[in-house]
Amino acid sequence: MGLTKLLDSFETILHGRGLATPRIMKTGMYFHGKFRFPRQKEIEMKNFTDRVIRTRKSKSDTLTRIETSTQNRVRLSSILAGFNFTGKSNRANMLLLLIIMVSAIMISATVIPEVMAGSADSQTQSGKATQSDETTRSGKKAPSSPETSSNKKSNSLADDRTVICKVETDRKILPAGASQNIVIKVTLDALSLDAIPATSNIKRPPVNLSIVLDRSGSMSGSKLERAKDAAVEALKRLGKNDLFSLVVYDHNVETTVPAQSAQYTEGIMAQISQIKPGGNTALFGGVSQGASEIRKNLGTRYIHRMILLSDGIANVGPSTPDDLGRLGAALLKEGISVSTVGVGTDYNEDLMARLSHNSDGNIYFVESSVDLPGIFTAELGDVLSVVARKIIITIEMPEGVRPIRIIGRDGTINNNRVELSMNQLYGGQKKYILVEARIPESNSGQQMKIATADISYENPFSLKSVEDQGASFITFSEDKDEVAGSANIGVVREYELNINALAREKAITLSDEGKKEEAVQALKDSAAKLKSVGSAFKDEALMEQAAELENQAEAIDREGMSKKSRKLLRTESYQMKTQQKSK
Repeated sequence: MGLTKLLDSFETILHGRGLATPRIMKTGMYFHGKFRFPRQKEIEMKNFTDRVIRTRKSKSDTLTRIETSTQNRVRLSSILAGFNFTGKSNRANMLLLLIIMVSAIMISATVIPEVMAGSADSQTQSGKATQSDETTRSGKKAPSSPETSSNKKSNSLADDRTVICKVETDRKILPAGASQNIVIKVTLDALSLDAIPATSNIKRPPVNLSIVLDRSGSMSGSKLERAKDAAVEALKRLGKNDLFSLVVYDHNVETTVPAQSAQYTEGIMAQISQIKPGGNTALFGGVSQGASEIRKNLGTRYIHRMILLSDGIANVGPSTPDDLGRLGAALLKEGISVSTVGVGTDYNEDLMARLSHNSDGNIYFVESSVDLPGIFTAELGDVLSVVARKIIITIEMPEGVRPIRIIGRDGTINNNRVELSMNQLYGGQKKYILVEARIPESNSGQQMKIATADISYENPFSLKSVEDQGASFITFSEDKDEVAGSANIGVVREYELNINALAREKAITLSDEGKKEEAVQALKDSAAKLKSVGSAFKDEALMEQAAELENQAEAIDREGMSKKSRKLLRTESYQMKTQQKSK
């Protein structure tokens, strides 16, 4: 068998694997009875072989194409049977054949069809998530499917991706003609830990938890005892690699448990049991001291969280919502989130909500201290399942599309660009951003790209920076039925519920100003809107919210804005805007 036939046979093997023949196999030189490569071709051959080896190593767990592998080896055996190795002139050929055999066997055992291009691996190694079938790698979508695009959900940490970005609009088809508004929803869908098999072999990131406990005089009795029980329950949920600290405050601030490994449970529990009630409420000082304990271990691997519990009004040191809001914003910059738990009806819900909001924490209203252990357990469940942190969301809109406002969240709008951030996402959690935008005049049949969302975050397991992207497209039509039938009830529902959350806050403000009737009317108007949309779309969630809001409005109309009603409105509004699960 001649060299040309040998190379042709090898090329057949490559084509069977979906690969292009390396140029080196086609451009070598055969002269004076020997096959030689120019220096540049030697370099190409080495690069090709190195690439095959790297690919095989990085995909060693997917080498399962036995049938194809066997066929290629049979083909090589046929080549060998017809090849004559006798004579000096064929020694070079024998050496070449050996090189070809090694490369071919590697290729035949590999399931990656793009070895030569290396595109799939290079994108994975950079942490870039691949695009879905609906979206091209350039972010543009095929005209034949002008709807929502998002990346496909992965069940593996092989590419370090733990969050999927999806972009939707409240309608997929809009009426052609005049300029109009549209609602854009960007969803961050965090994979649950159960959906990430790789986490069974990867330790979860350790937690750096500080509990800040109000022990003022009003906490005496069952409140303080339940709070201590809740702290012990939180401690038991932690592992030996986690850190635990506990700060108590009345008019003074005291570190009862300095930051230490959570494995020393007996000693820590003994210290917690000795906590006694005291005097006033130095809430700002307590939070500041809790932050100091966390700062002792501001390592990159830790998930930093503070849980603040209080039943009263801050009356020692800085004590306004603005004061605690600034403190919360400063802590967020250090990666520290503060979740607040208000007990009873005498605490300052505005202060607690501002602190949680500005530090990207959760907020809870607990009317009875009996519920405290359950609240702490639920909060720790979130902290122990963080799958993404330091999240940055950027939404770009094309020329002519203008963002008007971000609904329910803080962010910045700069021309056609919207930017927001979040501190952490928990496994199985879905958080979203709603943006209302103005689109230009349009013609029937026209297609338009509305928005592209880019997210970046840190994978807390691998500590790698990861990116993902989604985009949304719409079309325009003069057919009213077609427009009506394209409504996305999921986006419509979340939009209406967030508008309702803003109405609850408006009612609180009106009531504080002594305008009870206007506050009641604001709630009734919001309930009527929810009922109207819920009825049109036959959506039970909207109908239930409408009924609940009507009851709250009637209670306020009869009795005025009670402490309990005010706390419920404030807490429910915050939880809706941040997609916090009600505990």
